[in-house]
Amino acid sequence: MSYIVTTVNNKICGTNYSTTVELTDTIIRPSNTTQYSINDVINNSTSNIQGLSMGNDHYGSMIKISEITLTSSANQSTKPQVTIHLWNETPSSSSVFTDNAVLSLTAAEARKCIASIPLTRSVDLNSCFMLQSDLALPIVFEFKSEIYFVLQVNNAYTPVSGESFYLNVFGELI
Repeated sequence: MSYIVTTVNNKICGTNYSTTVELTDTIIRPSNTTQYSINDVINNSTSNIQGLSMGNDHYGSMIKISEITLTSSANQSTKPQVTIHLWNETPSSSSVFTDNAVLSLTAAEARKCIASIPLTRSVDLNSCFMLQSDLALPIVFEFKSEIYFVLQVNNAYTPVSGESFYLNVFGELI
């Protein structure tokens, strides 16, 4: 997991600025080809929710997400249809986010979810493929310690053993 913060458009007075942000994470699936069913979770070998961190320097800042991409290390003929669910605080310790398990949120976790974004645009990149968000409006919310996320499959999908997914979240601090 990593992040890049670049300051742009600094005004001379220093009071009006925006900072572009790219948050990244890699999900390395288990070494199996167990088919995903509708509503299953894509995760690595843990049952923990994944998080994107920028450290405590930006706690309480507002963040505006403008695009999300998910790139696979493989390029099967049937691609996964994925929705990413975002939280700005840990959803709960009661849910398990195990790879190939059905995503089952409590009512409290669903209320804390700040966005559920279908990654609807698919781009073939020869030996891999990319899924992209199609955000008509950016998502704005308060950044706390991390942005937590879960990837949900919306179709039957057979992965490649050990397939990796590379997540990029693009936005700016406002």
